[in-house]
Amino acid sequence: MIGIAILVIFLVFAGLMISGRLPALLSLPLMALSIALVAGIPGSEIISEVIEAGVLRLSSAYVSVIFGAILGQVMMTTGITEKIIKKAAELGGENRTLVSIVMCAATALLFTTLSGLGAIIMVGSIVLPILATVGVPAMVAAGSFLLSIGCGMAVNLTNWAYWTTLTNIQLSDIRGFSLVVVALTAMTALVYLFVELRRAENSRTAAWAMPASGEEIRSDAPWYSLITPLIPLVLVLGFKLPIVTAFICGIAYALLTTSRSVAQFVNTFSRCAFKGVSDAAPAVMLMISIGMVLKAVMHPAVAEALTGPLSAILPRGAVGYVLFFSVLAPLALYRGPLNMYGLGSGIVSLLSGLGVLPPLAITAGFLATERMQVIGDPTNTHNVWVANFTKVDVDKLTLKLLPYLWVLTAAVAVVAAIMFM
Repeated sequence: MIGIAILVIFLVFAGLMISGRLPALLSLPLMALSIALVAGIPGSEIISEVIEAGVLRLSSAYVSVIFGAILGQVMMTTGITEKIIKKAAELGGENRTLVSIVMCAATALLFTTLSGLGAIIMVGSIVLPILATVGVPAMVAAGSFLLSIGCGMAVNLTNWAYWTTLTNIQLSDIRGFSLVVVALTAMTALVYLFVELRRAENSRTAAWAMPASGEEIRSDAPWYSLITPLIPLVLVLGFKLPIVTAFICGIAYALLTTSRSVAQFVNTFSRCAFKGVSDAAPAVMLMISIGMVLKAVMHPAVAEALTGPLSAILPRGAVGYVLFFSVLAPLALYRGPLNMYGLGSGIVSLLSGLGVLPPLAITAGFLATERMQVIGDPTNTHNVWVANFTKVDVDKLTLKLLPYLWVLTAAVAVVAAIMFM
């Protein structure tokens, strides 16, 4: 009965988040406390284990978020981000398909390093008007931009830090899998572009009505500073450096290659450090809330109560595994139970400890459904901003992307089954 009551609590708070009546920032801590109380955890342990320890549960992940946000601010402040996009636009010329592909590639590259709504607004404010200028319809521009962000996010070091901290796996265990996810997401983005541009052409869909700014994108960043997004990635992948250290090296390289004096170096770093911490604050607060949920559901009393219900629904074989994460993929939307940035933050850790499936298979399954979340979830602030900026309805944008994301999630789940089952 206790296990059923805990699952009901999950559903109640999911409903509150989906309906918009309570934000995830409040829903998750309240969920953690409710679960702890229902499971009969003593008050002293709730304070020490759920609240205090929960706040610090994902500390290494949110430190990475902060340094990643600082690097993003440095790249934007010094003009590196703008110059990368400008060069990409020059390569595309006037051909809207070619321009779209090049813009997607540039955006994906940038978001291997960048993260957060501020970075998405900065990049989107440049990329989306360029797409409008060459006649790409609003829905196609918005969808391709979100797919490009998702492509880069699959190997974003901030995300890697969060996933590994959340699931207690090693970075080396999912590195190769993440690269496959990048390739599959890139293929999906290309298919989306070709299919939707052809449909728009056949139906004579009007080009995006929002006028381009017409302003020249200017930047004094030298050409050799443009490899900044690759610096942290190469250091982690090639030299096995820790993620925070890699971010610090990327920050230092960007500042050294764009600063004309020591004073400019210091001033730029100081400004970007404060702004980066500010940009990272919402994500950090959400991770603190997620940490409380993790500590609550991983408590022995809760784990024991949930073992029976969860073990009964988990698939045992590879085919069942693929069907489970493919068919149920939309449960990653609206911060649902397959969303690692929502209800799934507690479930993924709990499932990994049940022993029904290999921990890596559980993690990879959630990374498959993460494709649905990071690209298509209308509760993402970046989805809302992109929809507003391009003047399309955010729910219609999700519906447009849904078939592509469902196939992408299924493909990733198949790869996960092959690699980890």
